Amino acid sequence: MRRRSGALVAMIVVMLLNVAAASATSSTVPNREVSGPFVGTTFYDFVTNGCNLVHQTLGGTYTAVHSQSGTFHLDLCPEFGANAGVVSAGAFTMIDRRGSTLAGTVTGTYDTTDPTSIVFAFTLHIASGTRAFRHIGGTIGVTGVWEFVGDPSPVSGTLVGSLDS
Repeated sequence: MRRRSGALVAMIVVMLLNVAAASATSSTVPNREVSGPFVGTTFYDFVTNGCNLVHQTLGGTYTAVHSQSGTFHLDLCPEFGANAGVVSAGAFTMIDRRGSTLAGTVTGTYDTTDPTSIVFAFTLHIASGTRAFRHIGGTIGVTGVWEFVGDPSPVSGTLVGSLDS
């Protein structure tokens, strides 16, 4: 009887450890697929796409773990003050190396203290996904710099996934 009890306890412990390991893997793998440095371009125009004044698009490529790349596109309505700005409305799409997509809304801020090098911090809020991302939720942090040299202008920074499945 003791052997059976000991074996049963050992089986339960192994099962619990496997569940914990699977949970850790499932939450880190999607984050690695959407995290990494990015480079891209931003364009802006005025009084279009339902924005109050400025309409901005920002797109580029990012390099995830194992040098795999993906693309992203942000469609934003920023509002600027003296030394700062906010995203009053925004949407995004992201496509990973396998063609899986994420889509959702964007919130965030701009620091316009240096008008030639505008620092931004956005949060991408996931609303839907396809293929490998079809059951994914969470957010992706986007921090970067908009080198304001004209239209278009270069942007660069980092994406950091905080995804859950």
